[in-house]
Amino acid sequence: MIESGSPSIHTPPNLPSEAGWRRWIALGAEALFLTPVLLVPLLFSKLGTDSATLKEPALQVPVALLLLARPFLLWAERRAAPQSRMITFAFWALLAYLFCSAVLISGHPRAWLEWIRWASYLGAFYLAFSLMNRRERFDRFIGLTVFVSALATLYALSQAAGYEPPFISMDWDTFTPEGSTLHRVGSSLCNPDYLAGYLLGVIPLTLTLAWDSRGLKRFMLAALFIAHLFALFFTYSRGGWAAAFAALGLSVGWMMLRERRVRGLPMRAVLARAAAAGALIVLILGAACGLFFREQAIAFAQRFENLTRDQSVQTRLYYYKGAIDLWRTAPLTGRGLGTYALHFHEVRDKALAEMYPFRRFHVEHAHDEFLQILAETGGFGLALYALLFGCTVFMALRFLRESPRREGAALGLLMGMIAIWTHNLFTVTLRYPPDAWLLWSFAGVLAGAAARRGVPARSRINWTHVTLWMLAPLLAPMILFYSVRFYAGDRLIQSGKDILFTETRNDASRADNREVMEKSLYCFRRAMELSPSRVESYFYSALAYNKALDFDQAQRDYAALQEMQPNFTASLMNLATNQLQMAETLGKPDYFPQGTPPFPMMSVKALEEAIRWAKAGEEDDPYDPVYPHILGRAYFALGRWDEAAAAYQRTIDKGMAASEDMYRLEIADGRSQLVIIDRIKAQVDAKPEQSASGE
Repeated sequence: MIESGSPSIHTPPNLPSEAGWRRWIALGAEALFLTPVLLVPLLFSKLGTDSATLKEPALQVPVALLLLARPFLLWAERRAAPQSRMITFAFWALLAYLFCSAVLISGHPRAWLEWIRWASYLGAFYLAFSLMNRRERFDRFIGLTVFVSALATLYALSQAAGYEPPFISMDWDTFTPEGSTLHRVGSSLCNPDYLAGYLLGVIPLTLTLAWDSRGLKRFMLAALFIAHLFALFFTYSRGGWAAAFAALGLSVGWMMLRERRVRGLPMRAVLARAAAAGALIVLILGAACGLFFREQAIAFAQRFENLTRDQSVQTRLYYYKGAIDLWRTAPLTGRGLGTYALHFHEVRDKALAEMYPFRRFHVEHAHDEFLQILAETGGFGLALYALLFGCTVFMALRFLRESPRREGAALGLLMGMIAIWTHNLFTVTLRYPPDAWLLWSFAGVLAGAAARRGVPARSRINWTHVTLWMLAPLLAPMILFYSVRFYAGDRLIQSGKDILFTETRNDASRADNREVMEKSLYCFRRAMELSPSRVESYFYSALAYNKALDFDQAQRDYAALQEMQPNFTASLMNLATNQLQMAETLGKPDYFPQGTPPFPMMSVKALEEAIRWAKAGEEDDPYDPVYPHILGRAYFALGRWDEAAAAYQRTIDKGMAASEDMYRLEIADGRSQLVIIDRIKAQVDAKPEQSASGE
């Protein structure tokens, strides 16, 4: 019986009310948004693969989940998101164009991987933009970003001091200026260039926050700013220091003008304060370098002194030229998303091999973000990219002019973006997190905070705008599905490599090693299915087959690798040496022409294939002595003495040392081979005369 005046329906005490549901949904969405802020910079555990690869799902999975949760967040908040017609247009136009570039222009599995990356970055931008309808989210994003940057910086400084925690295993990058061996720190970002790009994003932010703070908070932020500068110094990134100089100069200039405009201070007083702060920072840095880091400071100065003679600087000119030449072949649309590494060999200047033999390295990027975008997506792609960020910068500048007193953090975000862009004039760190995440999240947060000023605290939802943005969750299944697949493929490749290189023993029987090969081959075959864009699986699979003496299957995998990505890790040399090893195996113990090989037709065919691939390799890289040496061995085995002698002579002329044993081919002394050729040729020429006299 229900008493009069009592409610007829009671909410169960163990279930939250509608307001509680809304609050939990909003907190969960914000936690998902802040998860990459914490994980992407600090994640260092390899977990079956390298740290850089692990950072991709650390970004992509939270972005995908938050895109799926976006409609529920809209219901929970009942608050309009920031709006901008130009940003909405530029976002969807760029996303759609990149999809068309990957599917219609390129069509390569690598292009699909690149599009998933771009979709995750654009998704991060959209989420950062739309979640800025609350000011407290802006403050929490800034605070967590600064806190995480402090942890990453402290870890970098501990690396510079030579300390590495026992539970962390990171690779050290070293260089040797004037005979010294110095370490380039990478912190938890696994690469000195990635660390430099990350620090460039947070250094202006820390500076502007310190400028606008007071008391103990200002002191702590100023100390963190100096620590950032030291960590950037220990990356030994010349492009990073140039970008930092430009961004800090712009930041200080803007803040000085703001002090005069807002507070009415005379320019003399503003200049005096800025000069005093700058002199103090320079004094601290100079004293530290003079007292504790003298050798490091000299080494860094030498890196600038040798700038014009540095090999890494000289080779970049070839990469830039290659990107421009690729763009010229398709000025409007480019060659397709993610295809720079696939087509660079078509326009590669062969003089580059004078500095880097083509069999020893592989060009993945143009070392200039904007030139690579131009080469891959053409004028249309670069224009849409510039439009999206141009709208963000325009809104940010208007935002700074309208509210200069309380938005110093916005200036730090803008200058951090400028610093990252400047750095990527000399490198390409925006293809991977954490630098890409930092740039796109900064842009989204800044644009959202600027657009929020035109939206009342409680306003009616524009359903036309919402309908358009509700299409964004459709990206989530693709990002989530392929992110997990790509990571699983990378992990299988790493597992197969560990088996291949740690469990195979030279003193073991062939049957034992074959069993090990089967384990590694299973990993590589599964990786080909899960992540076909990872061409490394074909390379290591071919290597495993080669070790197992299954030369036919190794040749198929090498050929598939060459077709998917030409000249990846010296594919032509691998194709030639694999055939040469097959001929030697089939021809033993009478491999040389004095005897008849057990399988004459198969041996001869393998040698002819080795000659074909070695000729292609020598034409592609006329400076490398390995290719003519392979030709000399093959011609020698076939009894083609004159061609063998000419090939061995080219080997010697190109500088192969007599004792050099490259790629474990057990090659012999080139000059001795010439002597052997002459002796055998003389014996063969003498045989008819001896036979005639005997009759």
